[in-house]
Amino acid sequence: MASKNTKSAPKEIGEKAYLKHGLFNGADYDFLRLDVSLLDRGHFQTRIDFDTDGDLQELADSIKSTNGNFTPIVARKKYSGRFEIISGERRVRATMIAGLDHVLALVGDFSDEQAAIICLTENLQRKDLNPIEEAEGIQQMLDQPGMTQKDVAKLLGKSRPYISNSIRLLSLDSQVRDLLKRRRLDAGHGKALVSLKNKAQQREWGIKAARNEWSVRELEGRVRKILNPTEIEESDHNPNMDIMRLEMKLSDTLCFPCRINIDSKSGGGALTIRFAGASDFDGVLERVAPSLSEEYLDNLSSESEDS
Repeated sequence: MASKNTKSAPKEIGEKAYLKHGLFNGADYDFLRLDVSLLDRGHFQTRIDFDTDGDLQELADSIKSTNGNFTPIVARKKYSGRFEIISGERRVRATMIAGLDHVLALVGDFSDEQAAIICLTENLQRKDLNPIEEAEGIQQMLDQPGMTQKDVAKLLGKSRPYISNSIRLLSLDSQVRDLLKRRRLDAGHGKALVSLKNKAQQREWGIKAARNEWSVRELEGRVRKILNPTEIEESDHNPNMDIMRLEMKLSDTLCFPCRINIDSKSGGGALTIRFAGASDFDGVLERVAPSLSEEYLDNLSSESEDS
């Protein structure tokens, strides 16, 4: 059975930040204690394995020690009187293993669109996702009607550039995506390889990076040399050794080749940061001025919608 328990479970406990987003305006919800026998698997749940690290028993022990789940699941009532789990199936399974018969739940009158967003948001906040799983989840959110990158960033508590860079990984060669899934490479490696438009090159350098265990910075340097061999060679030969060392430090810090030209007579000069395309330019902005990076992405989105 379902029973209200708002005194022992005030809304400050387990409140979901994403429910404050405008997408959930008008949604009514409350905290209830639900009998686990009344809970059904969620329509939008795609996860199959709920014990990837073998720690479901550990979660069950924790829930048993506190006599119930502290973080509420999210559910909605069905016409049959039963309840659909929108998020938190793993906590329900652990509760049953612990031998308890009730779970704390945030129960709302969520629409299908809101339920899908909740499920995806909660799944994307898991810590065990690989970069491709995360990118696929973000893309699924963006596929929801009216959902924008700004909305996804706010729902997940991420920056707009983070969202943009994540979905770019889906355009990588299939073998490189597999290396990311198996954590042989991380998201930083993937972002560097996206700059290579040729899938064969992505595959070649992705395999080399994984085999040789290159750092992200090392791979970025090799990709830069592929994209701008002449320009980088020129930047490595500044006649002033002090300036050249400064160029190298700046290039390492920004992860993009830099060139410093100073007029010996006037003392004036110019700092040039080289990039290969729109993706790289966003990377420069993200490192130098994150707020400008978000503005740049907004302008790109507006231009794309107008075209």
